[in-house]
Amino acid sequence: SLDATLTTIGSSSSTIPLPRSHIHRTPSEIQLADEVRRAEHDDVRMYARLVVGMQSQIQRDYYTNGGVIHPLSKKSLQGVVKTKHANDEDLKKLDGKNEDDWETSFI
Repeated sequence: SLDATLTTIGSSSSTIPLPRSHIHRTPSEIQLADEVRRAEHDDVRMYARLVVGMQSQIQRDYYTNGGVIHPLSKKSLQGVVKTKHANDEDLKKLDGKNEDDWETSFI
């Protein structure tokens, strides 16, 4: 039948990639791409600063406290690294759940 033929033809075709020179972006699309790229760059820089700072603090505490690292400091650093490498689905599962020993207080 004609429907079966059209279905077979439609399902067997694959996409043909176009060179970037053939894709014309609007100014707002270009601006959005630039802002996303900049935000991702800032995110990586902030993550690096946070991890380096926490590692430095843990190392300083290690030498100050005779080779003892506070368990919550280590857990905090591990949590930052775990969060950075988690996908969106994992983060949604954790959102709002407090599974650590930290307490929140408001002044």
